[in-house]
Amino acid sequence: MPFLPFIPFQDCVDVFWDFIQQGVPWAVTMTIKANSSVDSTVLNNLFDILDTWWGTDMRSLISSNVTLRGIKLSDLTSQTGPTLTLPPTSASGTLTGSVLPAQTAMVVSLATAKRGRSFRGRNYWAGRVFLDQSTVTQWNSSTVTAFATAYANLLAGLGAGGFTLGVASRYNNGVRRTVGEFNAVQTYTPKAPIATQRRRLL
Repeated sequence: MPFLPFIPFQDCVDVFWDFIQQGVPWAVTMTIKANSSVDSTVLNNLFDILDTWWGTDMRSLISSNVTLRGIKLSDLTSQTGPTLTLPPTSASGTLTGSVLPAQTAMVVSLATAKRGRSFRGRNYWAGRVFLDQSTVTQWNSSTVTAFATAYANLLAGLGAGGFTLGVASRYNNGVRRTVGEFNAVQTYTPKAPIATQRRRLL
């Protein structure tokens, strides 16, 4: 693979949620901007917010067959910025029922104030169970609503702590940027159609 140079994002943090489901690893990534320079204190504060959100909002939406092995936070301001990896207070999901394969996911679409592929994002949440389904192609409305509520609480918690969820743009009209562009998430939409993340499994 060709070498791709590092693209800095001022005061931004890459968040890597490291999951394993019955031996199959999968991940969710986010880009979050701090309202100050990123240091170890900022990373610890952000971890506390995310750990609380996981325990309060997300564990109940994720199968008990899934374990969150850790949350890795990396400063994107420079290649030499601080990083932090910690295990959650509570590791396992609590959603009961027969689990679906890890490639089956709830997609949450993230939109910013700008249009185009470079300015929107998606989170793929596996750990689904059969009772999440309305049909073989659709999630039930209660599951969709639960994810919408969880993301509303995420944005509120981040905002109260001085952070913003966003989308990291690394390309402009197909050309790789030398300095990244961060855009705040304006809307989040859990999608009722069942999605696959087969090509995104680790």
